[in-house]
Amino acid sequence: MNRGVEIRVITEKRYNDKSMENIIQTSKTSNFLEIRFISRELLINTMIIDGKEMNFCLTTKPDIDDGVPSLWTNNPQLVKVVTAYFEQQWMRAH
Repeated sequence: MNRGVEIRVITEKRYNDKSMENIIQTSKTSNFLEIRFISRELLINTMIIDGKEMNFCLTTKPDIDDGVPSLWTNNPQLVKVVTAYFEQQWMRAH
């Protein structure tokens, strides 16, 4: 955020989650961070960078020995599909 990077986050609505309070407060005071919430479980956790590359995880529960299974790609078609999914969810989130 110090470099002017814009960040948009969609996360699950978690009631009484103390770990999110700092992030939410930061988003209220930052022009670069916007958070929206959905009331259902997220199907994937994803990060899209400059519309050119992305990373997504299929689970949030790490296997102690193997880490979190994820895919990092710069395949333009896959990035477009996931970006479209993100934008759809962004419009539905609040």
